[in-house]
Amino acid sequence: PVLEPVLLDVQLGGYSIDKYLYPNDPAKPPLTGVPRAKASELCQQAGGRLCTELEWERACKGPQVAGSPGGAPQGTMFAGGDAWDPACAKAPASCGSGFGVLGMGAALREWTASDVAPIENVQPKAAAVRGARGDAGAVDHRCARRVGLDAAQGAEDLGFRCCYGAPNAATIPAPPWRQTFR
Repeated sequence: PVLEPVLLDVQLGGYSIDKYLYPNDPAKPPLTGVPRAKASELCQQAGGRLCTELEWERACKGPQVAGSPGGAPQGTMFAGGDAWDPACAKAPASCGSGFGVLGMGAALREWTASDVAPIENVQPKAAAVRGARGDAGAVDHRCARRVGLDAAQGAEDLGFRCCYGAPNAATIPAPPWRQTFR
């Protein structure tokens, strides 16, 4: 979808998130190509855990700002602004969210600890992935965009970052399956 989902009030507890993709070192390239279980294991070895998708989205959108459409406070549509900046795909470490987290949604997709619920017989249960490849269209770089992937797969454009603190159990319910009409 090219539209932002309806805003829901979700309460998240305190947590922290790595500024950079794993290994959270600006002098090293992000680790890619690992399945989600390996990413989770590496975060645990670093004293953290994989971020939930809502934690990832919150860090991407940045601080809440008042005066948004509908009156509900919200962050930005893309990490660092309300419009996609194609320069972020070429230099992700120069593009930060309002919280100072760099490269979110810019050039790599990222594993999260969350799952995408199955949709009847259309999509099986899958691992939630946030972000987009550098060559993706602007709409794919939105903080709210997610896709479901097989958790056992890895890809060269798929990295991860770690979060710290108790995992937030908050989720957003899947919308009900409804008949489509033409």
